[in-house]
Amino acid sequence: MSVDPNLYSPFPGLQLPKLKSYSKNSKALNVKEVDDLFHDLKLSKHAWRVVDNLEICRSYSPSDYLSGLEFVQYLAVAAEHCDHHPEIHFSYRQIEIRWHTHFVKGLHFNDLVMAKYSDELFAALSEGSST
Repeated sequence: MSVDPNLYSPFPGLQLPKLKSYSKNSKALNVKEVDDLFHDLKLSKHAWRVVDNLEICRSYSPSDYLSGLEFVQYLAVAAEHCDHHPEIHFSYRQIEIRWHTHFVKGLHFNDLVMAKYSDELFAALSEGSST
């Protein structure tokens, strides 16, 4: 699928993350590697929950339904472009995002990088809607 870059990068400076390729030797991150990446990427351990070292999840509370839908749409297009897809649970003013990698049966570098992108996208959309 060819996608217009403006569909997944709606704000100047918001770039899609660089993901790592998988190989047959790719393994899930261990607890220390996950902690190190949380630190390196400045991901909030209060916002993101690590579940059994198999996935990370976070809830977002948009200001209204359409703002939430806009976030989900941009995130879905970015995920498609990156070929790395989250589980998304969407309701009126609550969105839950879960990142994990089936291929390694756990967490991979790409999950945390996409989590960071999710936070940046939500922040950019939230700031954009208040102007």
